[in-house]
Amino acid sequence: MKTLIRKILKEAVGVPADIEKSAENLYNDLIDKIKSLGNIELEDEDGGDIEFKFDNKDGRYSFSDFNPKRIFIELSIRFYNSTEHTEPMIYGMGHIGRASLSDKLQYVNEPTKNVNLQISYAQPEDDTEVTTDKIINTLEKNKKESVSSLAHELKHAYDTNKKPIDTLKSRTQYSVFSNVRLNMPPLNEFIYNLYFIHNIENLVRPVEVYTDMVQSGVKTKQEFLDFFKNQKVLKTLKRVLTYTFDELIDDLSKHESEIDDFLGNKLDLEIDNLSLEQKVFMTLEYFYRMIQGSVKSGYDVAVAKSMAQNLSGIDRIMAMIFGNVSIPEKNRKLMSKLENEVTKFDNNPLDFYDYEMKKSKMVAEKMIKKLSKLFSLVEEPKTVKTEIFDPMNFEMDQLRQKIKSRKSLK
Repeated sequence: MKTLIRKILKEAVGVPADIEKSAENLYNDLIDKIKSLGNIELEDEDGGDIEFKFDNKDGRYSFSDFNPKRIFIELSIRFYNSTEHTEPMIYGMGHIGRASLSDKLQYVNEPTKNVNLQISYAQPEDDTEVTTDKIINTLEKNKKESVSSLAHELKHAYDTNKKPIDTLKSRTQYSVFSNVRLNMPPLNEFIYNLYFIHNIENLVRPVEVYTDMVQSGVKTKQEFLDFFKNQKVLKTLKRVLTYTFDELIDDLSKHESEIDDFLGNKLDLEIDNLSLEQKVFMTLEYFYRMIQGSVKSGYDVAVAKSMAQNLSGIDRIMAMIFGNVSIPEKNRKLMSKLENEVTKFDNNPLDFYDYEMKKSKMVAEKMIKKLSKLFSLVEEPKTVKTEIFDPMNFEMDQLRQKIKSRKSLK
């Protein structure tokens, strides 16, 4: 009964039963596979990719009612140049799924018995010798985060099976928020926060945090509170909750050289007579237009590809290249609605930032409350009442018993 209650609790807060165990099994098996590689030969000087296959024998990677036939992991090996990082690192993991756009302009996930994951590993570019020891040491040094990230990606695979349909708007925005970046940390933080609190990511956050909690060995309520205050996901959510538009402007003002390069060199604008404040507001406006342009382009490309599937021969090829497809009237109305949303802040782009930040705060607050319910999954260690035997106390007790018995005889 206790196990059943605990399973129900986990599902209620968004954690499929045993997903953390499957993630740890996958992590351990990946380490073993890498050890068996021997020497690593890269495809070229830029790096290479290594694919691993894991058969789900005896339900080793099964959780809840999700039973993949096998899991493929593509280990992407690259090199980087950075003043902040000087050691090998795991810089990302991802789930690779396939989906097609329906006639109703909804993404329909293609059912599959397999799970495809990607792990991105990188070394400093002045260290060109890639070895299994370096990769394994990097994974083991970050075991908690690695297992937690694998659970995160397994949950994405689970969600594509449980929620086979998604909207064009949701998928396109998710892709744009994941990829649009500039050489300006404040703007990158802003767009990253939009990605971080997106619904697709929110579906997997409880699994990520719970797995981290298990890997951290949280056993008591007090340990949970300490963990909750310092956990990486929670820190990001709290940052989203407190970040303001004024703070964004202040942070951006500290990057005048990057702003000048963006406006003057990248966009070829005349900025010599502009104040820093004017340049900051101009940068915010152009970044807004970059985001919205990417969203609109994402809509157009997705619809063009979808409509082209109904064509054949040269018509299909030309449609895929130039996007000149005929869109049914019912879909034009939906596209028009989506495009109107994209241009909603064109007259005052700064309102876009205020709107998105307010919306992000509401989502972050709800997410923090949801994650706090993981508190209910902490099992306090059982306490057993014990009595310490002390020979002296035993003798004194025996003496007291004898005195009492003698008094009663009198």
